Amino acid sequence: MKHLFQFAIFISCALAVTVSVVFINQSILAHSNEITATVPQPNNGTSIPNESHLVLTECTADSDGTGKTDVNCPNYDTFHLSRDPPIKASKWTGVQLTIDNGQYSIQYTTPTGTNQYSLITNDTSSTQVKVFNSASNDIRQIIGNIFPTKTQNPTSSLSVTKADLYQYALKVVNRDRIDHGLHPVVLSQMSSAQNHADDMLSIGYFSHWNSNGVKPYVTYTKLGGRGDVDENISITTSYCPSSKCIPYSFDPFKQINDSEYGMMYNDARSNWGHRDNILNPEHTDVSFGIAYDDEKFYFVEHFENNIVKWQTMKIEGNQLHLVGQIPAGYSLYQIEVFEDPPPTPLTSKELDGKLPYNAGYYEQGDFVGVMLPRPAEGAHYPECAQGMAILDTTKGEKCVDYVTFTNISTELKGIDISPNISKWMDPGLHTIYFSLKKQNGEQVYASSVTLEYL
Repeated sequence: MKHLFQFAIFISCALAVTVSVVFINQSILAHSNEITATVPQPNNGTSIPNESHLVLTECTADSDGTGKTDVNCPNYDTFHLSRDPPIKASKWTGVQLTIDNGQYSIQYTTPTGTNQYSLITNDTSSTQVKVFNSASNDIRQIIGNIFPTKTQNPTSSLSVTKADLYQYALKVVNRDRIDHGLHPVVLSQMSSAQNHADDMLSIGYFSHWNSNGVKPYVTYTKLGGRGDVDENISITTSYCPSSKCIPYSFDPFKQINDSEYGMMYNDARSNWGHRDNILNPEHTDVSFGIAYDDEKFYFVEHFENNIVKWQTMKIEGNQLHLVGQIPAGYSLYQIEVFEDPPPTPLTSKELDGKLPYNAGYYEQGDFVGVMLPRPAEGAHYPECAQGMAILDTTKGEKCVDYVTFTNISTELKGIDISPNISKWMDPGLHTIYFSLKKQNGEQVYASSVTLEYL
């Protein structure tokens, strides 16, 4: 999801240039699929209708921290359940209880995500549960982004290629886009999404930042990306308390489908940011990152806006030389500059446990400047200091560096500009957002590239 705030730079003769600054907010996905259940008899003697499946909602759960959990559901007596390892002492409302042939599963939403636990009755004579179609008698807990685990044959898992999974993910994404009246996206050849998924699996974290201490648009630039990129990420975690769990327990095709479904239809907690990203009409391409073992499944989407056909994008001395072609229906607007601190390697503990890395979203950095078309003769940008423009934002006035440029292209819809970027060559990372304007006045980002990696 993109949050906009606007400011205006006023020019003489009442001419105003409106700039929309976008903050990326791709919150951590928390999604849970409903699990059907075969009806048993509860351990307290209360009879349950003899249905094939039973899912009880609007329950409350009370865990004492020692392994015992009491679940109360409307029209049923208390279910006395237990779990080893125990659930920490807590009380929750809005709990869903699923029962399937002696198997008990509770699911509830917390401020940080959706939790699901498998439990057994306190009656020691009851059959030990087998959870999520697992052939193991171990209790398997899914945390984070919740999806039921389906065991698959190790041989079939090894025979699946990344290319197969990418094509399937593309099909799933385009199904959602087409269902909402949008054009399909094509599979990008960029490796930035896969790079991030591999990095998360390698050291075991979940964040939009990576272990090099940079955000998605920086990695995208380093690996050759020249469009605008927005990231969605998802994790499914499976925990088994002993060594009996079957490897390759994740069905990657099912996980891809479930992850996409969650981002499309169970995304209210992140204000539908993932859904908005999937259904952005300006997106042209998408790349995927898929990495998993028998404990974690990571799914990453990098949606791209490759609107401008770039021929040149390079730094020549203290100038940024940009040459390209804008499609019909768009016009050149301006270039915004955002700054991040110099990258510092991060540990998995830092990525999962410290702000801003574990915030569940990422921002563009600090807004530090703008490059604007040279105004017509007699017009000017009001300055708060030499070379600095006064910006009227929704958060108050801001004074930032600015420069102007002249488009010398002789081609229709052509771009050939060389703005001076010496103001933004100090230590740190500086990412430019090349902005176009549509005929209806809507602002669209066509590139988000980090200058230090051009």
